[in-house]
Amino acid sequence: MIFALTSFLNMFRKGKSGFVLLTIYGVIAITLSSLSLYFAFQTIGKPFAGFLPFQNLYVGAFTQSSWEGGKQNLKYHDRVQSIDGKIVRDGNEFHQHLEGKSEIELGILSGIEEKLSQFSVETLLPNDVFVIFAPLFGTGLAFLVIGLLALMVHPAPAGVVSFATFCLCLGAYFLSAYDFHTTYHLVPVLLFSFALVPAVTIDLIVSFPKKMGHFPKLRGVAYGFSGLMAIPYIWLFSKDSSRWVWFEYAFFLYLSMAYLFWLVVMAHRSLRDQDDTVRRQCRILLIPMILAFGFSFIVTWMVFVFDWAIPLNWVAPFSLVFPLAIGYAMLRQNLFLVDHLEQQIHERTNVLKKTQAELFEASKLASVGTLAAGMAHEIGNAMHLISSNLPILRKYTNSLINSGRESAQELEFVKEDMPELLSNMERGAQRAQDITMDLKNFSKPEKASFQRVSLQHVLEGTLRLLKIEFGSNISVVTKFSSIPEVMGSERQLHQIFLNLLLNAKQAIEGKGEIRVSIYGSDAEVVVEIQDDGRGISPEHQARILEPFFTTKERGTGLGLSVTKGLVEAYGGKLAIESEIGKGTNVKVFFPTDIKNVA
Repeated sequence: MIFALTSFLNMFRKGKSGFVLLTIYGVIAITLSSLSLYFAFQTIGKPFAGFLPFQNLYVGAFTQSSWEGGKQNLKYHDRVQSIDGKIVRDGNEFHQHLEGKSEIELGILSGIEEKLSQFSVETLLPNDVFVIFAPLFGTGLAFLVIGLLALMVHPAPAGVVSFATFCLCLGAYFLSAYDFHTTYHLVPVLLFSFALVPAVTIDLIVSFPKKMGHFPKLRGVAYGFSGLMAIPYIWLFSKDSSRWVWFEYAFFLYLSMAYLFWLVVMAHRSLRDQDDTVRRQCRILLIPMILAFGFSFIVTWMVFVFDWAIPLNWVAPFSLVFPLAIGYAMLRQNLFLVDHLEQQIHERTNVLKKTQAELFEASKLASVGTLAAGMAHEIGNAMHLISSNLPILRKYTNSLINSGRESAQELEFVKEDMPELLSNMERGAQRAQDITMDLKNFSKPEKASFQRVSLQHVLEGTLRLLKIEFGSNISVVTKFSSIPEVMGSERQLHQIFLNLLLNAKQAIEGKGEIRVSIYGSDAEVVVEIQDDGRGISPEHQARILEPFFTTKERGTGLGLSVTKGLVEAYGGKLAIESEIGKGTNVKVFFPTDIKNVA
């Protein structure tokens, strides 16, 4: 009850189209159930001749073997022709003739032979009504409840509407079945629902457990065929009952073929479907399909074709096995939700990847902002070295060109100073080029493929970028062992080490030291970054890896969270140990057999 109410309110609050569908379904279910109960109670105490005929006077299969009809060996689709020698036109006239009589003579058409038989007229007792009505009503109500629960699954998974429609048609059929044999108020409901059952069965075949792309038009053809057959089927029921019987046989054959097709498709998909989840679902549901509908169809065929006197009202509940299996699987094992969950996981994975990329870019931009002033200063120094030496180089060049006018002593000085001058300019140009290349490697767009990367090379480039940021107050001590390369993205590795080194620098107040080590084995490489800064308090250590958590006035809180995500995407792990007043030790573990990189 709580589940149903919660789902209903969620749909209402969110304005989903499923709320409208659920409301319509609920109104139909409540209306049919109420009418079925109301009309059934009206039959108690009414006279009957030991069997319950349709409105067109055919004998039905919902009966009791102990009744007069069973004793007289009436068969399904025998037809009442006359009462006490008078022709009767329909079921209402038949029941009127029973009033006030204790015995009647009926003319019964069985096949092509008409026979006269004496029948005792009795009264429908509550027990008589119960043994026919209860199994049909309970089965129909169960179908409607199962369909209703399926619609309450929110958000609605693929195939649930087809399943709910299937349950609605069979539920309507069973709820109106008793009235179809007695008071005849719900005759159109039973005829129309029975006509739709083959189509909704094919609809469910195409939609569950996963939509079949091979039969895009099959659903439309099935509904169209049912609709075309339903028109003469319903019209002939009261106008020409002898022809109507053939349409009923045709519909039952159509339904039988749909069931066999369903069985074949489910068996095939349980063995050959490319989706492992679909194969498991089909295997789980095959046994209920065979038990429920197989048994029901075999018994019904015995009644239809071979005239077995089997009360079908007691067979009806067996058909619940299959929808109950689906309902149980849907609520307890989430078979119906698998498609939705897979889609949801896929969508959320894409969102997480997009978010991670956005966090990566945000962190990178934050890092670039931190580096910008230092890079500008460093490149400015290099360019100043070049520009300040250019006038001297020009002077020396002129001296060499006009060598005839210069003294030997001056020319000798030019020759001695020229190499050092060019060396200074070359050093400045190389410094600017190195800084530009390191920054380019850090900020260039990600490539689709990954390659072997030297962690030592990446760390050296990152340290060059941070040289001006560290300044003269922070000394960097490196200890790089000979280690294997790893598969990965140079840009992402730059980001990892840049974030960690910036954190180490910002943890140092005044002068300090950062120690960077690389060591490991053929299976795992460890990059260790230690600082002797202020350390991290225990309460902050529990949250430092959370996105947007920061203790800095201008921090983004993205550095360590992005770093952790990148390291884990490489199959590695990040370990942080810190003590107030003694500094922080960060270890990054990289497996050397990296295959799947984020």
